[in-house]
Amino acid sequence: MPRLRKHGFFVDQQITTTHDMARNPYYADYLVKKGAGWGIGLRIDTGDDMWCLMIQRGMGTGAYQEDEQERLKPLVGIVNRAASLSRRLEFARLDGAAEASEMIGGACLFIDRFGRIARMNAAAEAMVGRKFLIRQGRVAFAHCASEPLQRHIDAVIWPDLAAADKAFRPVVVPQISGRPLVFQAIRMRGNTRILFAPAYAMLLVTDLNEKAGPLPEHLQAVFQLTAAEARLADALLQQFSLVEAADHLNLKHETARTHLKSIFAKTETRTQAQLIHVLGRARRS
Repeated sequence: MPRLRKHGFFVDQQITTTHDMARNPYYADYLVKKGAGWGIGLRIDTGDDMWCLMIQRGMGTGAYQEDEQERLKPLVGIVNRAASLSRRLEFARLDGAAEASEMIGGACLFIDRFGRIARMNAAAEAMVGRKFLIRQGRVAFAHCASEPLQRHIDAVIWPDLAAADKAFRPVVVPQISGRPLVFQAIRMRGNTRILFAPAYAMLLVTDLNEKAGPLPEHLQAVFQLTAAEARLADALLQQFSLVEAADHLNLKHETARTHLKSIFAKTETRTQAQLIHVLGRARRS
């Protein structure tokens, strides 16, 4: 890391030896089997993050020599300019998503890969200090522990590392008076899941003390849903997962999935995050 910070790049022979490489599982069992082995690492700075871009080549080609290192040095500046542009574009898109989330009529926070808040809409900002706190960039509470919510956020961002299925469930947080808050994290997919994306998940906050959203009959009329589809759509809008909604409505899980496919088609959406966005907009119709 010191070499990367000082010079902007490093090569393998500066940090290890061929003897150690032959015994190190990272080199011997992983890189070599992938046709790689010798590499040069280029420093990439994006905001507060520092990344290392490794350019690999086979062991038979040999290490990057000094003349090759000199020819590759200009790539550091080029890659950093590209990374900065990519990050600015992602933040611009995130700002657009935050504005669009206002149409949902509820609070929405955008969470980075470390579980910290990257952006929030005006409805969420209005809750800060009244409904929840922000400590070290994370959602916290004055009257109860925040660990269950953080486990939920971490599970959604990194599902392969989640320890238990229950971590994916919405988190209910009691308020000092009245009904609780419900937090539901939704993993962002598609083009947002690129290297320099500032947000990996949306965190929707529902205050059950507030006026409810559109009734199932309203959704049925707006989107030409069947009565059963409208009830399922209403449950999803209330931050139930598909499995929980099926259980709540006494539906078989396969039936709920069939209804959801039909709802996607009728609302011209492809994911539950998109669906919640569209259903939320129906509040104002």
